[in-house]
Amino acid sequence: MANSVKTSVKKYRRGDRKEARHRVTDRISAGDEAVARLAAIIESSDDAIVGKTLGGVITSWNQAAERIFGYTAAEAVDLGFL
Repeated sequence: MANSVKTSVKKYRRGDRKEARHRVTDRISAGDEAVARLAAIIESSDDAIVGKTLGGVITSWNQAAERIFGYTAAEAVDLGFL
């Protein structure tokens, strides 16, 4: 009797961990999808979108910013300030 209880507890715990792992994986997948969706919006925008630090250093910009300002993203990041 004691062995069957221990086995049941082990199975429950193992199953509970699997369920928790699936929940975490689902949340990460949903987060990845949201990031991909936002990235697509930024890249397809006709407006210049520039990412900068609080100090004003350019960290990224989209294709519309390349068209409007005439610099590629790599060149803009090298320039450093806007």
